[in-house]
Amino acid sequence: MDDTTSDLSGQRERPRALQRRTVLASGAVFLGVSAVGYRVLTAGPATLDLDLVPIDVESALPVPPLLEDLGDGISLRAAESNTSFIDGVASRTWGFNQPFLGPTIRLRRGERVPVTVTNELDEAITSHWHGLHVPGAVDGGPFNLIQPGESWDLTLDIVQQASTNWYHSHVHGNTGRQVYLGLAGMLLVDDDDADAMQLPGDYGIDDIPLILQDRTFLEDGSLLEINGRGVFLGEIMLVNGALRPVVDLQAKRNRFRVLNAANARIFNLVMGDGSPMVKIASEGGLLNAPVAIDSLRLSPGERAEIVIDLTEYAPGDEVVLRSTNVNGDGAMEDEFDVVRIRIIEQTSDNPPLPTVMNDVPDATELLNSVTVAATRDFALRGGAINGDAFDHDVINHVTERGTWEVWNITGGAHPFHVHGCSFLLLPPNGGEVAPEDAGWRDTVPVGNGVQLLMRFDHEAPVEATYMYHCHLMGHEDAGMMGQFAVVEDPGTVELALASHQTSSNAAAGEPVDADVWYCDLTAQEI
Repeated sequence: MDDTTSDLSGQRERPRALQRRTVLASGAVFLGVSAVGYRVLTAGPATLDLDLVPIDVESALPVPPLLEDLGDGISLRAAESNTSFIDGVASRTWGFNQPFLGPTIRLRRGERVPVTVTNELDEAITSHWHGLHVPGAVDGGPFNLIQPGESWDLTLDIVQQASTNWYHSHVHGNTGRQVYLGLAGMLLVDDDDADAMQLPGDYGIDDIPLILQDRTFLEDGSLLEINGRGVFLGEIMLVNGALRPVVDLQAKRNRFRVLNAANARIFNLVMGDGSPMVKIASEGGLLNAPVAIDSLRLSPGERAEIVIDLTEYAPGDEVVLRSTNVNGDGAMEDEFDVVRIRIIEQTSDNPPLPTVMNDVPDATELLNSVTVAATRDFALRGGAINGDAFDHDVINHVTERGTWEVWNITGGAHPFHVHGCSFLLLPPNGGEVAPEDAGWRDTVPVGNGVQLLMRFDHEAPVEATYMYHCHLMGHEDAGMMGQFAVVEDPGTVELALASHQTSSNAAAGEPVDADVWYCDLTAQEI
């Protein structure tokens, strides 16, 4: 962030072709160039060639400060500032309580926390508590607008188990741009059960937040500003707002809370030396047991907690956490070094991971033991869901509070997010859910189709609905989103347009390839 150092002056001359990248001013379709992994377009501003940044210039991984309720509640202030991602070059950015991004909010199960969000920007924002199980009135969706110069006072009742969540602005048509500029941060929930497990939990020491984003910088080193529409894929990796970060860790088990806060990019994380990782949590909380994995694929909006065991490394050793190629559109074929891990010392304080961490029910067994009140189909394609783009005046369906529902989602590799609850993945026909995916979730890639089992325990009346949407931010901004009410008696709610209800009879349309997520919305206007 501000302490990132890179001196672009005095660099040796390079061929002009390496010094300039261009972005089409409007109506562009990104073209993947696998040899270098950049979008090479014409008729737009020149963008930074990362090769011009000295390879030995790296920054210590910034750790967002903790923000906890110490008796006066939580206060967030959204404001404009300047951030030097590259030394000596200021970029206009937005942030909560800081120039770019926001503090890590830490809450505890059972707390009742007063929150104030103040908007010092010149346009309306929201603060959506992505992953929290809260009523629609405080969910922070498109209807909870905070106008310039105003504040939003609310109370969050924390009822869910320990988990890694996040918060971000969620203004319809403007989510992608506002998050890109910096209106996002991590939100952690703690509880007594998780505390008792002796998991790595010293924030910033062996419990490390990683907020993953891709950005593009102009040739002078300043941040390229976008309008957020379409599928934006940046050329440079930022982690917690830093370029090429390094983190110093002890030779022990270390926990990483990983958030994909990118506008559209999918990350596939691996250890550079091929060593394994252990996944311990998905979005909604801890898994039942640790699961060894070779890679971790996260689409926008997804979170995961992993443990990397550095016990066998010696002080002075280094290892890189990388993001490798992801199949799909050619422009996704980029590889990034996410963070370089430098081992600084050995330690005997290294308790083993517990063998049992949670009691997440088996989704099939749970399905067979409950009454399903509704089955709904959602087809994501063409900038819409079930053929309908988001309309503020249309409630797409009404759910009865406290009942179980099954949602069938199709349409390709869009990440699908549901507000107001966590859900379980039901196994596909003839298959099973992988152990690392069998935890509570709130965002999931659709792929060849997914079936979700969920229950909403809070109210979201017609004036304060929940959203479901693709979490490619340009897609949701373009209309790939719907809204629904959760009430005690759905029969009392008259839908604005009854034909917009989703049901088991909703038209699914033609099958979509599991890797197709870009649809007809790849244009990125600057």
